[in-house]
Amino acid sequence: LVFRLGGDEFLVLLPRTTTPRAETIVKSIDARMEQHREFSPHRIGISIGIATLPSPDSSFEEALKAADSAMYRIKAQRKEHS
Repeated sequence: LVFRLGGDEFLVLLPRTTTPRAETIVKSIDARMEQHREFSPHRIGISIGIATLPSPDSSFEEALKAADSAMYRIKAQRKEHS
């Protein structure tokens, strides 16, 4: 399930997906983006954060905040290496 949060931020929900499977999906998305970067006259970037609900009692807001923090860590790492 894909939702636009606003601006250039999107949320992808992967119900009943393990963290390792989510990481595989993220790598696949990143690889596809990399294929298109070479054909674009503009710099295209993508940063993806992953979070899971550790228990049924966890809130969606907690997971969203964790994913957002993870995304900003990835974004900072990519800026350091560019």
